[in-house]
Amino acid sequence: MMLLLTVGSTETVETNTQLVVRQVAVQTEAETPYADSLIDWDEQDRQNDCLWQFLQDAEVELTLDTVIAAGDWTDALGGACAAIGDDDA
Repeated sequence: MMLLLTVGSTETVETNTQLVVRQVAVQTEAETPYADSLIDWDEQDRQNDCLWQFLQDAEVELTLDTVIAAGDWTDALGGACAAIGDDDA
């Protein structure tokens, strides 16, 4: 048995939208020249690109878990670029 109930309403709902824009002062991050010098950022970017290529070639669903797992796995193999055979370093 199915019961269908329809209720009609003659109320009018009015919606008002207001956009508020404010400028706020933010404290910038402190520079970390020593910590930044410990990482080869160009190599990090290259490995990230290789990991992306690795994931695209494997046709895996891109989720946080799969990206982390693939990153850990390729790191164990010597890096993502080594895993795809593009290790020129």
